[in-house]
Amino acid sequence: MTPNEQVEMMKRCVYEFKALRRQVEIYKPKAEAYDLLTAIVNLLPKRSEGQSEDIVWMLEKKIDEILKMRREAALVPEEAQTAKMAV
Repeated sequence: MTPNEQVEMMKRCVYEFKALRRQVEIYKPKAEAYDLLTAIVNLLPKRSEGQSEDIVWMLEKKIDEILKMRREAALVPEEAQTAKMAV
Protein backbone atom coordinates (compact mmCIF):
# COMPACT_ATOMS: atom_id res chain seq x y z
CA MET A 1 0.00 0.00 0.00
CA THR A 2 1.46 3.34 -0.99
CA PRO A 3 1.69 6.25 1.45
CA ASN A 4 -1.01 8.08 -0.54
CA GLU A 5 -3.33 5.09 -0.21
CA GLN A 6 -2.59 4.88 3.51
CA VAL A 7 -3.43 8.54 4.04
CA GLU A 8 -6.63 8.27 2.01
CA MET A 9 -7.70 5.16 3.95
CA MET A 10 -7.03 6.90 7.27
CA LYS A 11 -8.96 9.97 6.13
CA ARG A 12 -11.95 7.75 5.24
CA CYS A 13 -11.69 6.15 8.70
CA VAL A 14 -11.67 9.58 10.37
CA TYR A 15 -14.75 10.60 8.36
CA GLU A 16 -16.57 7.40 9.32
CA PHE A 17 -15.69 7.71 13.02
CA LYS A 18 -16.87 11.32 13.08
CA ALA A 19 -20.14 10.35 11.38
CA LEU A 20 -20.65 7.60 13.96
CA ARG A 21 -19.94 10.04 16.78
CA ARG A 22 -22.70 12.32 15.45
CA GLN A 23 -25.08 9.35 15.49
CA VAL A 24 -24.05 8.51 19.05
CA GLU A 25 -24.83 12.09 20.08
CA ILE A 26 -28.36 11.61 18.76
CA TYR A 27 -28.92 8.22 20.44
CA LYS A 28 -27.03 8.84 23.68
CA PRO A 29 -29.97 10.47 25.55
CA LYS A 30 -32.22 7.54 24.60
CA ALA A 31 -29.61 5.03 25.73
CA GLU A 32 -29.11 6.87 29.02
CA ALA A 33 -32.88 6.89 29.61
CA TYR A 34 -33.03 3.17 28.88
CA ASP A 35 -30.14 2.46 31.25
CA LEU A 36 -31.78 4.53 33.96
CA LEU A 37 -35.09 2.70 33.60
CA THR A 38 -33.45 -0.72 33.64
CA ALA A 39 -31.40 0.25 36.70
CA ILE A 40 -34.60 1.35 38.41
CA VAL A 41 -36.23 -2.00 37.84
CA ASN A 42 -32.91 -3.71 38.61
CA LEU A 43 -32.59 -5.54 35.30
CA LEU A 44 -28.99 -4.51 34.67
CA PRO A 45 -26.08 -4.26 37.05
CA LYS A 46 -24.34 -0.91 37.33
CA ARG A 47 -21.76 -0.36 34.61
CA SER A 48 -18.46 1.30 35.20
CA GLU A 49 -17.56 3.84 32.57
CA GLY A 50 -13.99 4.33 31.50
CA GLN A 51 -12.10 6.22 28.88
CA SER A 52 -10.53 4.51 25.91
CA GLU A 53 -7.98 5.83 23.46
CA ASP A 54 -9.40 8.25 20.91
CA ILE A 55 -8.96 6.43 17.61
CA VAL A 56 -9.78 9.55 15.56
CA TRP A 57 -7.07 11.53 17.34
CA MET A 58 -4.61 8.69 16.78
CA LEU A 59 -5.43 8.47 13.06
CA GLU A 60 -5.22 12.23 12.56
CA LYS A 61 -1.86 12.26 14.36
CA LYS A 62 -0.56 9.46 12.12
CA ILE A 63 -1.82 11.28 8.99
CA ASP A 64 0.06 14.41 10.07
CA GLU A 65 3.23 12.37 10.70
CA ILE A 66 3.07 10.72 7.27
CA LEU A 67 2.42 14.00 5.50
CA LYS A 68 5.26 15.69 7.41
CA MET A 69 7.67 12.88 6.49
CA ARG A 70 6.63 13.17 2.83
CA ARG A 71 7.18 16.93 2.87
CA GLU A 72 10.60 16.47 4.47
CA ALA A 73 11.52 13.73 2.00
CA ALA A 74 10.56 16.04 -0.86
CA LEU A 75 12.94 18.70 0.51
CA VAL A 76 15.93 16.37 0.76
CA PRO A 77 16.59 16.10 -3.01
CA GLU A 78 16.40 19.90 -3.36
CA GLU A 79 18.90 20.34 -0.53
CA ALA A 80 21.21 17.78 -2.14
CA GLN A 81 21.03 19.64 -5.47
CA THR A 82 21.80 22.95 -3.72
CA ALA A 83 24.83 21.36 -2.01
CA LYS A 84 26.12 20.02 -5.33
CA MET A 85 25.79 23.44 -6.97
CA ALA A 86 27.74 25.06 -4.15
CA VAL A 87 30.70 22.72 -4.73
